[in-house]
Amino acid sequence: MLRLNRLRNVLLQGVSSLDIHSVLKLLSDKRPIFHSEADFQFALARKIVDEYPDSHVRLEYPVHLAQDKSGRSEPGSTHLDMWVENGSTRTALELKYKKHDLVANVRCENFSMTRDKKHTEFVPEFVSDVRKIEQINKKRPDVNGYVILITNDHLYWEAGRKNSFEGTLHDVIAKNSGKTPREISHSYDLHWKDYSCVKDTKNRIHMFRYLLVEIPPVTS
Repeated sequence: MLRLNRLRNVLLQGVSSLDIHSVLKLLSDKRPIFHSEADFQFALARKIVDEYPDSHVRLEYPVHLAQDKSGRSEPGSTHLDMWVENGSTRTALELKYKKHDLVANVRCENFSMTRDKKHTEFVPEFVSDVRKIEQINKKRPDVNGYVILITNDHLYWEAGRKNSFEGTLHDVIAKNSGKTPREISHSYDLHWKDYSCVKDTKNRIHMFRYLLVEIPPVTS
Protein backbone atom coordinates (compact mmCIF):
# COMPACT_ATOMS: atom_id res chain seq x y z
CA MET A 1 0.00 0.00 0.00
CA LEU A 2 2.85 2.41 0.84
CA ARG A 3 4.49 1.72 -2.51
CA LEU A 4 1.17 2.37 -4.30
CA ASN A 5 0.73 5.70 -2.48
CA ARG A 6 4.25 6.77 -3.44
CA LEU A 7 3.58 5.90 -7.08
CA ARG A 8 0.33 7.84 -6.97
CA ASN A 9 2.13 10.91 -5.57
CA VAL A 10 4.74 10.72 -8.32
CA LEU A 11 2.01 10.62 -10.96
CA LEU A 12 0.20 13.59 -9.45
CA GLN A 13 3.42 15.63 -9.26
CA GLY A 14 4.07 14.93 -12.91
CA VAL A 15 0.53 15.81 -13.92
CA SER A 16 0.64 19.19 -12.19
CA SER A 17 3.73 20.37 -14.10
CA LEU A 18 1.77 21.79 -17.06
CA ASP A 19 0.52 25.20 -15.90
CA ILE A 20 -2.24 25.77 -18.43
CA HIS A 21 -3.41 29.06 -16.86
CA SER A 22 0.06 30.55 -17.30
CA VAL A 23 0.24 29.30 -20.87
CA LEU A 24 -3.11 30.93 -21.67
CA LYS A 25 -1.96 34.21 -20.09
CA LEU A 26 1.16 34.23 -22.26
CA LEU A 27 -0.87 33.28 -25.32
CA SER A 28 -3.31 36.14 -24.76
CA ASP A 29 -0.45 38.66 -24.99
CA LYS A 30 0.43 37.41 -28.47
CA ARG A 31 -2.96 36.18 -29.71
CA PRO A 32 -5.84 38.07 -28.05
CA ILE A 33 -8.26 36.84 -30.73
CA PHE A 34 -8.55 33.89 -33.10
CA HIS A 35 -10.22 33.34 -36.44
CA SER A 36 -11.59 29.93 -35.55
CA GLU A 37 -11.40 27.00 -33.16
CA ALA A 38 -8.69 25.41 -35.29
CA ASP A 39 -6.69 28.64 -35.14
CA PHE A 40 -6.96 28.60 -31.33
CA GLN A 41 -5.89 24.96 -31.15
CA PHE A 42 -2.81 25.49 -33.30
CA ALA A 43 -1.78 28.67 -31.47
CA LEU A 44 -2.11 26.98 -28.07
CA ALA A 45 -0.07 23.99 -29.25
CA ARG A 46 2.74 26.28 -30.39
CA LYS A 47 2.71 28.21 -27.12
CA ILE A 48 2.91 25.01 -25.06
CA VAL A 49 5.97 23.93 -27.06
CA ASP A 50 7.49 27.40 -26.61
CA GLU A 51 7.09 27.21 -22.82
CA TYR A 52 7.86 23.49 -22.48
CA PRO A 53 10.50 22.76 -25.16
CA ASP A 54 10.83 19.11 -24.16
CA SER A 55 7.12 18.46 -24.52
CA HIS A 56 5.46 16.51 -27.31
CA VAL A 57 2.17 17.96 -28.56
CA ARG A 58 -0.22 16.22 -30.93
CA LEU A 59 -3.44 17.56 -32.48
CA GLU A 60 -6.43 15.33 -33.26
CA TYR A 61 -4.81 12.59 -31.22
CA PRO A 62 -6.50 9.14 -31.46
CA VAL A 63 -7.57 7.49 -28.20
CA HIS A 64 -9.02 4.05 -27.69
CA LEU A 65 -12.00 3.93 -25.36
CA ALA A 66 -13.90 1.01 -26.83
CA GLN A 67 -12.84 -2.60 -26.31
CA ASP A 68 -13.66 -5.78 -28.17
CA LYS A 69 -14.94 -8.95 -26.48
CA SER A 70 -11.43 -10.03 -25.56
CA GLY A 71 -10.73 -6.72 -23.78
CA ARG A 72 -8.38 -5.37 -26.43
CA SER A 73 -8.68 -1.75 -27.54
CA GLU A 74 -10.47 -1.14 -30.80
CA PRO A 75 -8.57 1.31 -33.03
CA GLY A 76 -9.87 4.74 -33.93
CA SER A 77 -12.49 4.98 -31.19
CA THR A 78 -12.32 8.79 -30.85
CA HIS A 79 -9.95 11.74 -31.06
CA LEU A 80 -8.75 14.42 -28.67
CA ASP A 81 -8.22 17.98 -29.80
CA MET A 82 -4.79 17.91 -28.16
CA TRP A 83 -2.52 15.48 -26.32
CA VAL A 84 0.57 16.71 -24.44
CA GLU A 85 3.42 14.60 -23.07
CA ASN A 86 5.92 16.43 -20.89
CA GLY A 87 8.21 14.15 -18.90
CA SER A 88 5.89 11.99 -16.80
CA THR A 89 2.95 14.31 -17.54
CA ARG A 90 0.13 13.15 -19.80
CA THR A 91 -2.51 15.80 -20.48
CA ALA A 92 -5.66 15.50 -22.59
CA LEU A 93 -7.30 18.68 -23.85
CA GLU A 94 -10.57 19.51 -25.55
CA LEU A 95 -10.72 23.09 -26.84
CA LYS A 96 -13.73 25.24 -27.72
CA TYR A 97 -13.91 28.72 -29.25
CA LYS A 98 -17.34 30.33 -29.46
CA LYS A 99 -17.75 33.60 -31.31
CA HIS A 100 -20.04 36.62 -31.17
CA ASP A 101 -20.32 39.20 -33.96
CA LEU A 102 -17.06 41.15 -34.17
CA VAL A 103 -15.12 42.95 -36.90
CA ALA A 104 -11.66 44.08 -35.84
CA ASN A 105 -8.15 44.77 -37.00
CA VAL A 106 -5.60 43.48 -34.52
CA ARG A 107 -1.91 44.09 -35.21
CA CYS A 108 -2.58 44.63 -38.92
CA GLU A 109 -4.66 41.45 -39.21
CA ASN A 110 -8.35 41.57 -40.08
CA PHE A 111 -10.89 39.51 -38.13
CA SER A 112 -14.54 39.08 -39.10
CA MET A 113 -16.56 36.88 -36.75
CA THR A 114 -20.23 35.91 -36.72
CA ARG A 115 -22.14 34.47 -33.81
CA ASP A 116 -22.08 30.70 -33.28
CA LYS A 117 -24.92 28.33 -32.34
CA LYS A 118 -27.22 28.91 -29.38
CA HIS A 119 -25.94 28.11 -25.88
CA THR A 120 -28.50 25.35 -25.33
CA GLU A 121 -27.19 23.56 -28.42
CA PHE A 122 -23.63 23.84 -27.13
CA VAL A 123 -24.21 22.35 -23.66
CA PRO A 124 -24.34 18.68 -24.83
CA GLU A 125 -21.17 19.23 -26.86
CA PHE A 126 -19.30 20.64 -23.84
CA VAL A 127 -20.55 17.88 -21.53
CA SER A 128 -19.55 15.25 -24.08
CA ASP A 129 -15.97 16.56 -24.04
CA VAL A 130 -15.85 16.36 -20.23
CA ARG A 131 -17.23 12.82 -20.32
CA LYS A 132 -14.66 11.80 -22.93
CA ILE A 133 -11.75 12.87 -20.73
CA GLU A 134 -13.31 11.23 -17.67
CA GLN A 135 -13.40 7.96 -19.60
CA ILE A 136 -9.76 8.34 -20.62
CA ASN A 137 -8.75 9.01 -17.03
CA LYS A 138 -10.45 5.83 -15.85
CA LYS A 139 -8.30 3.81 -18.24
CA ARG A 140 -5.17 5.92 -17.77
CA PRO A 141 -4.82 7.08 -14.12
CA ASP A 142 -1.62 8.96 -15.01
CA VAL A 143 -3.60 11.37 -17.24
CA ASN A 144 -5.36 14.56 -16.31
CA GLY A 145 -7.37 16.72 -18.64
CA TYR A 146 -8.84 20.11 -19.40
CA VAL A 147 -11.84 21.30 -21.33
CA ILE A 148 -11.27 24.95 -22.26
CA LEU A 149 -13.81 27.38 -23.70
CA ILE A 150 -12.81 30.83 -24.95
CA THR A 151 -15.59 33.19 -26.03
CA ASN A 152 -16.48 36.85 -26.53
CA ASP A 153 -20.19 36.08 -26.08
CA HIS A 154 -21.16 37.52 -22.69
CA LEU A 155 -24.27 35.35 -22.50
CA TYR A 156 -22.06 32.40 -21.61
CA TRP A 157 -20.78 34.00 -18.40
CA GLU A 158 -23.38 36.62 -17.47
CA ALA A 159 -24.84 35.64 -14.09
CA GLY A 160 -28.55 35.01 -13.75
CA ARG A 161 -29.26 34.10 -17.35
CA LYS A 162 -30.95 30.78 -18.00
CA ASN A 163 -28.30 29.46 -20.37
CA SER A 164 -25.18 30.86 -18.71
CA PHE A 165 -22.33 28.61 -17.62
CA GLU A 166 -22.28 29.39 -13.89
CA GLY A 167 -22.33 27.49 -10.61
CA THR A 168 -21.42 23.90 -11.41
CA LEU A 169 -21.54 21.90 -14.59
CA HIS A 170 -24.33 19.83 -13.04
CA ASP A 171 -26.30 23.09 -12.62
CA VAL A 172 -25.84 23.90 -16.31
CA ILE A 173 -27.01 20.44 -17.39
CA ALA A 174 -30.06 20.59 -15.13
CA LYS A 175 -31.04 24.08 -16.33
CA ASN A 176 -30.90 23.07 -19.97
CA SER A 177 -32.39 19.59 -19.82
CA GLY A 178 -34.58 19.78 -16.73
CA LYS A 179 -33.23 16.37 -15.72
CA THR A 180 -30.90 15.13 -13.01
CA PRO A 181 -27.44 15.10 -14.60
CA ARG A 182 -26.05 11.62 -15.11
CA GLU A 183 -23.87 12.24 -18.15
CA ILE A 184 -20.70 12.93 -16.15
CA SER A 185 -19.18 11.27 -13.09
CA HIS A 186 -18.57 14.46 -11.11
CA SER A 187 -19.81 18.00 -10.88
CA TYR A 188 -17.29 20.74 -11.60
CA ASP A 189 -17.21 24.29 -10.26
CA LEU A 190 -17.24 26.83 -13.08
CA HIS A 191 -14.98 29.87 -12.77
CA TRP A 192 -14.56 32.35 -15.61
CA LYS A 193 -11.31 34.24 -16.09
CA ASP A 194 -10.51 37.22 -18.30
CA TYR A 195 -8.57 36.37 -21.45
CA SER A 196 -8.26 39.59 -23.47
CA CYS A 197 -9.88 42.84 -24.60
CA VAL A 198 -10.20 43.70 -28.29
CA LYS A 199 -11.33 46.93 -29.96
CA ASP A 200 -13.57 46.59 -32.99
CA THR A 201 -13.46 48.82 -36.06
CA LYS A 202 -15.82 51.28 -34.32
CA ASN A 203 -13.49 51.50 -31.31
CA ARG A 204 -15.80 49.52 -29.01
CA ILE A 205 -14.27 47.18 -26.44
CA HIS A 206 -15.05 43.46 -26.60
CA MET A 207 -14.12 41.17 -23.73
CA PHE A 208 -12.89 37.63 -24.27
CA ARG A 209 -13.06 35.28 -21.28
CA TYR A 210 -12.23 31.65 -20.76
CA LEU A 211 -13.70 28.78 -18.79
CA LEU A 212 -11.40 25.95 -17.79
CA VAL A 213 -12.72 22.69 -16.38
CA GLU A 214 -9.99 20.46 -14.97
CA ILE A 215 -10.62 16.73 -14.93
CA PRO A 216 -8.03 15.32 -12.49
CA PRO A 217 -6.45 11.88 -12.75
CA VAL A 218 -8.18 8.94 -11.14
CA THR A 219 -6.35 8.18 -7.90
CA SER A 220 -8.34 5.30 -6.49
